[in-house]
Amino acid sequence: MICETHPWRNPKAANRWPEALALPRGTEAGRLARTMALEQATKNAVGAPLRIARNSMEVLELLNELTEIGNPTAFSDVATGAQLAMTAMRGRLTHCSQI
Repeated sequence: MICETHPWRNPKAANRWPEALALPRGTEAGRLARTMALEQATKNAVGAPLRIARNSMEVLELLNELTEIGNPTAFSDVATGAQLAMTAMRGRLTHCSQI
């Protein structure tokens, strides 16, 4: 799922962080506005990747339950699902560390 703030979906979203950095900071009001803009831009940038990571963790927890109650012959399918969930989580968290 591509989030609304993804640059491909909303080009303005990609420019929020640099725009926030460029805000004036000569006055107390300017510093406060800049700080608030940077905070909001950071939340927008990491929101979707963190949701994906949380959802991946939830999938892993469900798969763990499935190993206890599911058919033992389906273990390879559960293991494959776990690998996919881990890949999604690592990929999104890597994206966050590059922001």
